[in-house]
Amino acid sequence: MRSLELFIARDDVSLTVLAVAQDEAERVKTKYGPHLAFASVKVAAGADHFSAVAAALEKIPTEVELIVIHDAARPAVSAMQIDATLATAVKTGAAVLAAPLEQTLKQVDKDKKVSNTLDSQDVWIAHTPQVFNAQLLRDAYAKRDASIAFADDADLVAASGTAATVVPSSWRNIRVVTSDDLTVAAPLIDAVPKPKPKGPIGPYAEDKMW
Repeated sequence: MRSLELFIARDDVSLTVLAVAQDEAERVKTKYGPHLAFASVKVAAGADHFSAVAAALEKIPTEVELIVIHDAARPAVSAMQIDATLATAVKTGAAVLAAPLEQTLKQVDKDKKVSNTLDSQDVWIAHTPQVFNAQLLRDAYAKRDASIAFADDADLVAASGTAATVVPSSWRNIRVVTSDDLTVAAPLIDAVPKPKPKGPIGPYAEDKMW
């Protein structure tokens, strides 16, 4: 819900779709249904990420010019980072928020012995949001071969001929996967500047929900 709030509150977002795994759809609707309905958020489901996004694309009007795909596990992205990614996608057709990997990489063998040091120069860690020209993304999905493994939507679009342009992110844009991540993310979320919505975005909008 915190990640949805990042987009629901924006004046330049006309529709928000929550894409979920097929086996999670009913649980999500039961747990968050009133909040999603109040915020006019649609729900799409699929067997995997790409089928869920494909289902979400069917709910998006054809007149939409840009489509933003954001991992809900990244609730600490800032409005400024979203702005920058949108602006780049307008110019290039595809943009991805990413952070340079400024760390030393070690390759380790099965005995946990270091076997090699990998070159991390020019290696970036992909974050989200990823933003695409709507028709470009639709065309990429129309051509998608389900037998081919793609890392993410930028990878899929690149296979159709358009490489995404990287927009520098920061490590504050953490991906929450474990309880430890949640502990770290909580103060980051509180520190992220939040755009003020024109009206309430949920039945508890006056409270500190996240």
